[in-house]
Amino acid sequence: MTTNWLSLASAMVRSNRSSILPASSAGDLLLTVWLVCILLAGAFALRADTTVEWKGGEGDWEDAAKWGGTLPWRTAEARINGTRAQPSEVTVSRSDVLVSHLGVGDGGNSQASLALAGRTLAVTAGIDVGKYDGSEGKLLLKSGKLFVNTIFVSGGGGPGMKGRGIVEIQDGIMVTKLIELGLSSGS
Repeated sequence: MTTNWLSLASAMVRSNRSSILPASSAGDLLLTVWLVCILLAGAFALRADTTVEWKGGEGDWEDAAKWGGTLPWRTAEARINGTRAQPSEVTVSRSDVLVSHLGVGDGGNSQASLALAGRTLAVTAGIDVGKYDGSEGKLLLKSGKLFVNTIFVSGGGGPGMKGRGIVEIQDGIMVTKLIELGLSSGS
């Protein structure tokens, strides 16, 4: 059994181009438990080694050009920001994603959204949705599986963190350790 999970973990780390979920219900349950353990333990062990910024506009996560040529993966921090004139709208629909940290509309005065549609998104540390003054972020779970340690919605508890964030769950599964809502005064 250990060898199978090690093979699955290795495959997940090597490539985000194929599904990481086994076909059986028992396999889904075991993978969920495994990912939750990784998220809880990994949040303390991993830190973002690079920050990759979405270059604006609408598109699928897999569009490397929108990320400046390099897709965020594993220990990277991914940031999705846009402007009022050109909001960013990113969809995760073609492959599973694993990143260390994710910001959606977390820059000052930015407007952005991320929709998860039928895939798996695992974030080992946290997701910031609408963090800083004037920012608006939306995280939409249309379908699929979201595994994340902590979700910060609308602010982060410090000065200048009075953003507006929305988390909408239409269908799918979300597993998280903690959701923090509006920690800053005025969020």
